[in-house]
Amino acid sequence: MKGLWRQRIHLRFCTASGMLPSALVAAGLLSAGAQRAAADDAWGIAATSIIATGIPGAGAVTEVGDFLLGSPLHDKAPFALFTQRGSVLSPKRVLVASTSNFGAPLARPNDPEGSILSIDPAAGPIVVPRAFAAAGGQATALAGAVQVYAAQNSAFLNSVRNPTAVTSELPAVSLPLGISINNGNGRPWVANAPNGAIGMGTVTVLDPQGYPLAGPPKPARRRRLHWQRDESKHRCTPRPNVRSSRSGHNHQSAGSDRQGGLCRH
Repeated sequence: MKGLWRQRIHLRFCTASGMLPSALVAAGLLSAGAQRAAADDAWGIAATSIIATGIPGAGAVTEVGDFLLGSPLHDKAPFALFTQRGSVLSPKRVLVASTSNFGAPLARPNDPEGSILSIDPAAGPIVVPRAFAAAGGQATALAGAVQVYAAQNSAFLNSVRNPTAVTSELPAVSLPLGISINNGNGRPWVANAPNGAIGMGTVTVLDPQGYPLAGPPKPARRRRLHWQRDESKHRCTPRPNVRSSRSGHNHQSAGSDRQGGLCRH
């Protein structure tokens, strides 16, 4: 990482599973002066600090960021409340996927646990309590430093707002593998693998309350698709005659890529 950086510090968030299991680490580029001293180091130097521990299976992680004009989380007053300072989707908070429900009752007892936590990095380092979410819903602990955004819990079932959807019985989160936030004109997305790397997976688009968005355009829609791996191109391609379902905001797809991710359609 030779050369100078104009920005004094730029935060990146990563899991440090190889060093401290279940830990969330904030890594920042060094100041310009410190970088000059390390200019001859081809790999550069990163300053890190632990912001949270006690997160089983810590995986996908992202800073929330600002929701822009045109986004429902900016323009809709009831949604904007969830982006205020200290709230679950406040811009500086960090979302991290975990394989634990932190004590919350399972909506689907035979499916894997999973949750998306919202953490205030300014409060760290914190140790996330093992069962702080036993009451279910968007539970909080440590004076709001950690909060459940969504989990494999009945409070986050698709049926909460879409009881007629063909995926109504599915939760927002179950063995989450990825988080993507559309800050421009959308919401947070979560990729899940409740049936493992080669089984059915889901991608959910969530309201700030943590459940899948209300009022999908075609809640009872079905498509006859099967997604199989294309070995030559390492991507997923459609094959007819095997059925999967999609409800507008939350879809299922069979198959996976080389890394065990989900095929999206």
